[in-house]
Formats: sequence, structure tokens, C-alpha cells
Amino acid sequence: GRRGPPIISRSCLSPVPLLPFTQQGYKVAGDYEWACLAAQRAAEKVLKALYEQQGLEVRGHSILALLRGLRESYEVPGEFYAFARALTRYYLEARYPNGFPEGAPFEYFDEEMAQEAALAAEAILRWCGDSLGGRGGAPGAS
Repeated sequence: GRRGPPIISRSCLSPVPLLPFTQQGYKVAGDYEWACLAAQRAAEKVLKALYEQQGLEVRGHSILALLRGLRESYEVPGEFYAFARALTRYYLEARYPNGFPEGAPFEYFDEEMAQEAALAAEAILRWCGDSLGGRGGAPGAS
């Protein structure tokens, strides 16, 4: 399979600009729906960069499925599965205007959810960054 430089990955280029908005921008703008969606997108893109690093192609938006697919090559921290469930749910609920029985998606998101999403995405981005940083294999492996 094709292997490219570990950090210069197409998937890895856009998550970084999304993260500052999820971390602090939602507090100013109050756009909790967008913050949750941006956090999910950032996590998705950097996880897909790990697949690219191994020369693998992956599709889909489920953070949970992406993490499960990495278990053979990486030691995925246990708490990431809870993060993945929340981020995937937020993606579906924020992205689709008819995701709720009534009202607009923004009515269903709050600051606590945005903060949870930001912290989850930040942890996943940090872990993926360490993995993409050339150490190879499981993060923390010698």
C-alpha cells in the first residue's frame, strides 16, 4: 500500500482550524450546534489521517467505527469510545435539519454539549498528532 509522509496528509490539513472554534469560539458566538459539528469533523479528519499513514482508505463519518478500525494497529485509549459515541451523535443531530421530531437543530444544543465535544476532539487530535508524529505503531510504544 501507499505510504506518504506521516504529517503531510490530505486528511490532516483541515482539522486544526476547526478546533479553536470548538474550544473557545462557541463561548463567544453561542453557536453550540456548529461547535459540536466542528469538533466531530476535526476528530474524523485526523483519525482518517492515521488510516492514510498506513496506506489504507476509509469512508464514513462514525468516529466510533473509525476508532474500532484502528484497534489492530494502535492502542486506542478506552475513554475514546465514549467520546466517539457523543461526537458521532452530535454529527448526525447537527448536520441534518430533520434530525429531531420538531424544531431546528440549534435548539437542542447547549454550552455543556459544545464543551464536551471540544474536549473530546482535543483529546483525539492530541493522540492522533502523537501517532502521526513519526513514532509509528501504538502511541506510547517504544
